[in-house]
Amino acid sequence: ERRRGGVAETAVRGEKAKVGGEGEKVAVKADGNVRAVLQLGWEHRRDSFATPEEVGKFVERLAQIVSKGLLQEGHGLWRTWETNFKQIPVAEISQALTEFYNELCKRLQMQADPVAAAAWTEQQFDSRIHPLADGGGMKAKLISATVLEPQGPVFASYRIRDDDAQTIQQSFP
Repeated sequence: ERRRGGVAETAVRGEKAKVGGEGEKVAVKADGNVRAVLQLGWEHRRDSFATPEEVGKFVERLAQIVSKGLLQEGHGLWRTWETNFKQIPVAEISQALTEFYNELCKRLQMQADPVAAAAWTEQQFDSRIHPLADGGGMKAKLISATVLEPQGPVFASYRIRDDDAQTIQQSFP
């Protein structure tokens, strides 16, 4: 994880998009971006997302805000390299995202079990498709939180790595 413990790791291997800037500056920028996305999610928490196109525009807007000012110049928002973790090939990302937006829209309209919908969302977006150049896991969690919010007081719970526990406890006493 490149933002582990609140400090960004800017070294990457191979073709993966590189984060622009140095550790602490990137961590501060990333924090501001996440706060902006959380605000956007809050503002749109009751939206109906009636079409797959609306879902896609919202997800892409979240991704753009989270990545704003973090990727080095010349790197786009989308993954352009093959992964080592069996995510779909680059050539299939566009079609997979279209299918993802269609299915997520259906799940939102059906008002399916919010926890199952959020888990499905995170698994599909990050683990299977992995379309983004950077921060896919974080963005998947933000999208999942957006799926949970309209359904009422259901809160996502994520396992905390031991080395992050002290940072989180200091942030949220």
